[in-house]
Amino acid sequence: MDEKEQDFRINCQGDHEGNSTNPRERLLIILAFIFLVLVLSLLCAIVISIAVESLLPKSGMCLSKDCVKKAGDILGNLNEEVNPCENFYSYSCGGWKNKNLLSLPGKSIFQEIQMKVYDQMYAFIQKINKDDGGIADKVAKITESCINHSTLVDKKPLKMSYDKLFKSYGGFPLANVEEAGMTKIVKIANLYRLLGTEPIIRITVIPSDKDNKKNVLVIAPPDPSVFSDPDRDIELAKKFLKSVYDIEANPILLKFDYVKTLYNNIKDKLAVEFKYKEEFILSNDKNKITTLLGNFDFDEFISILLTKQEEKKKKTFKKLIPSITVTPSTSTERTSESSSTEQFSDTTPTTDQLSTITIAQNKQLKRRRRNGDQKNAGNENSVIEILVINPEVVKTVLELFLKENDETISNFLSIQFLKNIEDNNVMGLSNTQLSKHTISKYVEDGKIMKCLQDLSEHLIYAFDYIYINNTNVPSKEARDVVDHVKKALKSFVPAYSWLDDEHKKFVDSKLNEMNYFVGYPLWLSDKAQVQDYYKDLNLNIEKSALVRRGSLDGDGSDENTGYADAGDGKDDADAGDEKDNDEENDADEEQPVDVDNPVVNDDDIKAKTTKPYIEIYMDMVKFNKKKLLEKLSVTNDRSSWPNIPAISITTVNAFYSSQLNSIVVPAAILNPPIFDVNIPFYLNFGSLGTVIGHEITHGFDTNGRKRDKDGNIPEHSLWNQDTIKNYNSEAKCFEDQYSTYSIGTLKVNGTKTLAENIADNGAINEALSGYRYWLSEHNKGRKENSLPGLDSFTHEQLFFISYAQSWCHTANRKYLKELIETDEHTPNQFRVKGSLSNSKEFSEVFECENGKPMNPTKKCKLW
Repeated sequence: MDEKEQDFRINCQGDHEGNSTNPRERLLIILAFIFLVLVLSLLCAIVISIAVESLLPKSGMCLSKDCVKKAGDILGNLNEEVNPCENFYSYSCGGWKNKNLLSLPGKSIFQEIQMKVYDQMYAFIQKINKDDGGIADKVAKITESCINHSTLVDKKPLKMSYDKLFKSYGGFPLANVEEAGMTKIVKIANLYRLLGTEPIIRITVIPSDKDNKKNVLVIAPPDPSVFSDPDRDIELAKKFLKSVYDIEANPILLKFDYVKTLYNNIKDKLAVEFKYKEEFILSNDKNKITTLLGNFDFDEFISILLTKQEEKKKKTFKKLIPSITVTPSTSTERTSESSSTEQFSDTTPTTDQLSTITIAQNKQLKRRRRNGDQKNAGNENSVIEILVINPEVVKTVLELFLKENDETISNFLSIQFLKNIEDNNVMGLSNTQLSKHTISKYVEDGKIMKCLQDLSEHLIYAFDYIYINNTNVPSKEARDVVDHVKKALKSFVPAYSWLDDEHKKFVDSKLNEMNYFVGYPLWLSDKAQVQDYYKDLNLNIEKSALVRRGSLDGDGSDENTGYADAGDGKDDADAGDEKDNDEENDADEEQPVDVDNPVVNDDDIKAKTTKPYIEIYMDMVKFNKKKLLEKLSVTNDRSSWPNIPAISITTVNAFYSSQLNSIVVPAAILNPPIFDVNIPFYLNFGSLGTVIGHEITHGFDTNGRKRDKDGNIPEHSLWNQDTIKNYNSEAKCFEDQYSTYSIGTLKVNGTKTLAENIADNGAINEALSGYRYWLSEHNKGRKENSLPGLDSFTHEQLFFISYAQSWCHTANRKYLKELIETDEHTPNQFRVKGSLSNSKEFSEVFECENGKPMNPTKKCKLW
């Protein structure tokens, strides 16, 4: 082998040996490779996991249909461009307002729910079998009659019905319907008793302030809203005259001017600030009656309002129940002077009350009074005790009214009557005239919605019966909310430094005795009991008409109508000479005409005709006035569902009865968005919980605090002077705070709204603390599920958003002006601002800096 060949072999071997690895190195390489693969796999797994997690439901998230919808509603109502610490109402409701700008004159969340309830009710009524003869069948037929009322082509029967109604209280000269012989007192008494209209004085029956086991009767000034818009009312009357009577307004414009002058004169008198006052009168104290009521013949008025049997009972006129939308507890603070009251007579017979009275002329009144006085001679209980609310106002209005001529008075009363029934869809004008309350997108036809309003007010229990039997009312869950909100307020009381130990015990005992009624009274689900309640009301839409032989085509005479005069004074007793025998007179007066079963002579034919809805409507009104006065002989039971006039369980509201120390939460308010058992309860406590807290706090507002645990006002004050001073000092803070709020030139009256503002402010912390108690009990302290798209909010932030969004509303200036002038509630935006700016908890959960509008340095607190 030569040298080159040897070098080559060495080099080749050397190269081979240099690139070779031992087993250990190869193992390390393999392990490194495996590690790299594992790292890459782990990274891939993390990426995939994140991607999958973003697509799958998160733990603690509610994704049910109800939760998703609620989340969308909340987000849609928000305006997140607004700083919540600057204006929480605009932040919470800005989106909602933008969607509802055209809902004029005003719209609110509560009204939205009310329209949904009416929509449900109409669907239920449409499905009713109209041949079963039950109470639901009657409601369905009356609803149909009401809806069809406005489409009547033949106005003759309608005109005849209106003629009778107008004559019952003195006529309507503008319609050429005259009825002579009635005094002005008779006119306003009949207008109330027969037609349910009270434009001059208000009358109602409520529990006694002194002994709430008894019911008492009240007289008070008219509602200022009656006189708020004379131009609208007169325009309505003109359209009615053209539609029903074919009378043009131009020739009688001057007569309308006289009516408008009376409107404005009374309106101006009511606009004066009167100090709240109550005065007792006995019906036999003529001097005091004259002093307080001037020339108003109260004896004559009572003669018409009550039958002789009723006059045998003891009656006390007490505190007025405000209108349907305001609870008794919301009145501003007043001093209630006590007076001894006599017991009801145990031997008083069952009364027939209103149905037998047809008084209209003075000779009838005198005869009835003479007979009554003779029979009641020596009976101490025949003397009626009266309490007049704000007698100075009552006297002023009556003086203006009584000095007008009879024609203007009759026209004024008729226009008031037309306004009242127009608001109940009796007139049947076009939908444009119904727009004042027609805000529903659910019941598209305003006529239908107005008819449903009629029934919910005048056929309450039958209407409620249908609702109960077609819905699932979450009463149990709502009662649970009440329990925990009440528990919260009880827990606060020991910390109130302005209360001494004695008064803390009183507050605690009153809370313990406070009753609450949620959903509906159980008897309303029983068809037999509901039908028994209405046994004295003829709900048939057909009536018997007497037609003289040879007049089958009808000539428009009274004989053809089959409709008894409601109170025109032309009863059998006055057909001939007045009878001298009192017993015979009584027999004539106590036997009303049976419209549905009239006496038929041999020459008469008994025919069936359709009863105009206006007559059905008036039958319902008279029946309810009769039932109202029947309460004078009923003993109240605090453990039973309170009977609040004209309040259906389909009413979207809640109420506190200060006279009974009881809360009423009707079924209809237990609907979304106020209450929904299928969503987290931090939202329910923000909406329903604050409503309940509001009502509970009314038990301790400027009026409620004066009543004991049963709701009575005792002879001596429940509070000592030091505690009253402390209370008034804390309350003054709210009065001053809310008086600074205004919308343009419209200023909130912090004094008038004080009781409501106290209730609003107490409600917030009571509901929030109540929710915390509820969470601890039901979830053992664990958080509830969140809502999709809202996980950036804490649950307590959503509590406050839920509260604020319950009060979203729109209103034009005219509507706001009317609310500020007549309503004891503060406009909604200030209800939210005022209560939350006083809440320390609100500022904490939204982290509002001190001094911000929603976190002022000075905060007001009472309960």
